[in-house]
Amino acid sequence: MNDERTIKLEVAIREILLTLGINPEKDENFKDTPQRVARMYLEVFSGEGNGDRVKEILSTVFPTAYSGILTHNNILAFSFCPHHILPVEYNVSLGYISHRTVGLSKIPRVVELLAKRPVLQETFTHEIADVIEEHLEAKGVVVIVRGRHSCMRIRGVRTLTDVVVTSEVKGIFKEDFAARAEVMRLLDEGNQK
Repeated sequence: MNDERTIKLEVAIREILLTLGINPEKDENFKDTPQRVARMYLEVFSGEGNGDRVKEILSTVFPTAYSGILTHNNILAFSFCPHHILPVEYNVSLGYISHRTVGLSKIPRVVELLAKRPVLQETFTHEIADVIEEHLEAKGVVVIVRGRHSCMRIRGVRTLTDVVVTSEVKGIFKEDFAARAEVMRLLDEGNQK
């Protein structure tokens, strides 16, 4: 599959390698690297401009009489730091209250899709909460994202244990402290398993 984007990426990656003193024609290990990296970039950055795909994933919703809190814990997603284009590993936990429900695999799929692009962790966290609030008409949403950033681990400060945590709280969880305490307890219990 050599579409125009793939070819442009291959040329750019080959140029980067040559600039670093690595000649793909002289080292068998790098011979197909431009093609492999181009295909990988198209895969891992496939979330860019994803609004229609998010709507498609969440297009089938069902009414429910359930009025309690639903949580998803430890959703693993991979993204990229927009400042250095280095990988970020996210662990996402979220809870919401809604009279609408979707298939249980839909929320992790949306999280994964929103992650597949260079995006700030703060923006990623906010967008997850917005999507759930909008598409599920949630009365309340809490999203907690824990990120391990390669840009902090392999360069600069080189901290191997640092985890960056962001959260977004919306609706009833922002207004009702008892509801917030309950969802936080559920998320904490889910993260310990």
